[in-house]
Amino acid sequence: MTEMDYIFKRMMNITDRKALVEGAYVVPQDTFGAIICTAGEAEVSIGEKVYRIGKHALILYVPFTVIRVLNCSEDWNVEMFEENIDFVFSSLSNVSVRKRQAVRTVSCVMATAAHYARLNQLLCIIRQREELVRENPNEEQAEILRDIVRRLAQVLCIELMEVYFECVPIEDLPLSKDAQIYNRFITSVFRHCHTERTVNFYAAEQHLSPGYFSVVVRRQSGQAALKWIEIITMSKIKQYLRRPDLSLKEIAELMNFSDQSAFGRFFRQHENGTAPSEFRKGL
Repeated sequence: MTEMDYIFKRMMNITDRKALVEGAYVVPQDTFGAIICTAGEAEVSIGEKVYRIGKHALILYVPFTVIRVLNCSEDWNVEMFEENIDFVFSSLSNVSVRKRQAVRTVSCVMATAAHYARLNQLLCIIRQREELVRENPNEEQAEILRDIVRRLAQVLCIELMEVYFECVPIEDLPLSKDAQIYNRFITSVFRHCHTERTVNFYAAEQHLSPGYFSVVVRRQSGQAALKWIEIITMSKIKQYLRRPDLSLKEIAELMNFSDQSAFGRFFRQHENGTAPSEFRKGL
C-alpha cells in the first residue's frame, strides 16, 4: 500500500450500488469517514438507527459502525471519503472533544446546495492533485504534490465538521420493537461473527429467549437468525480472501476456527463445496 493509498483508502463515486444494498459495510477500527448524497434518495441503516437521506445529506461515521442501504432510488449516488482516525483527529485539533463526540449520537445532517458546492470543490481539487502525483515522473516534485494532497485532506476534514455543525440533524425513522431487535442483531453479528456464531449468544445479548428471538428475526427478514449469521460470516471471510496479504491459516485464526481444516469445512459447506483456495483463485 502506497502512502497515497493510505491517505485516501476510499474516495470514489459509488456506482455499483448492488454491493452496498445487498450487503453491509463495517467501518474498520482505525477509520473515520463521510458519505455525501449527490443524487436520489435512500433509507440507510447506520448502527441501530435508520435514516431517510436525500440529495446533499451528509453522514459522518466512526469506527465499528455498520452501514447498510435498505432501499434506494434508481438514481441514488454518493461520494465517500475515508481517513485514518489519527490523521482526522490531528486535523481537528481545534475542534472540541464534545463536538467530535456528537458525531456518535447524530450521524446524519441535511446540508444545502451551497455546502455541497464547498465540499465538491475541495474533492475535485484533491482528485486533480492526486492525478498529477500519478503522472509526475519527477520524485521530488511528486513529493511536493503529495504534501499538498495531505494538507488538502486536512482542510477537507475541517470543512466536513464545519458543514456538519452548520446543518440541521436528520431525525432517525421510528422503528417497531421487532425492527429494533432485528437491527441490533444484524449490527451485532457484523461486530462479533469472528468469535460468536450461535443464535443463543445474540438472543442473550438482547435478554430474549432464543425461540422468541428467532421468530422476530424471521418475521422481519424472512430468513432464520442462524442463516443470517452464516451469510454475514461468509461475507467477512470472503473480504479476507480478497486480501492477498493474508494466508488461509491467518484467515482461519482471524475468524477463530480451531484450525485451517475446520475453516475449510465451514467454507465448503456454505459455498456449494468450493474450497477457500479455489474461491481465491477464481477472484
